[in-house]
Amino acid sequence: AAAMVTLGSYLAKSASVRPTIQTAINGVQGCTVSPSSGEATLQQAINTRQDILNALPTLSVSGLPNGTQLVSTLTTTMQDSIAADKDYQAWMRDFANAGSPCGSDPNQDSHYADALNVSGQATTAKSAFVAIWNPMAPRYGQQAYSNTEF
Repeated sequence: AAAMVTLGSYLAKSASVRPTIQTAINGVQGCTVSPSSGEATLQQAINTRQDILNALPTLSVSGLPNGTQLVSTLTTTMQDSIAADKDYQAWMRDFANAGSPCGSDPNQDSHYADALNVSGQATTAKSAFVAIWNPMAPRYGQQAYSNTEF
């Protein structure tokens, strides 16, 4: 039960930064958020997710059904999410260095394309995670999640 509470707190932390990421991406693309501000927002998300990733190996899940698989899929989720966040940051740096590219197609930037690709991988990993998490969560008083919420 303690491991589920801990995992639930990790999911809540990740969910808390999720909306800020998309807002920063959309804002930089639409020139309503400066690239440096967007990069700072992404760095906060990276730091949050990295803290979760660093803590996962120390979590004891031997008493949970599918505990090892649960941690493994969440580890992959955090790794992929961090990689996507870093690619979005690199795109924001490119965007800033391009001068005034408001309205430009972000898909022309390789970092943006990489971010979309890795973000898709993260969503796949999140789907695998919630397939294990959601059936167990109510038994332990934890919230169920969709693959787009954390």
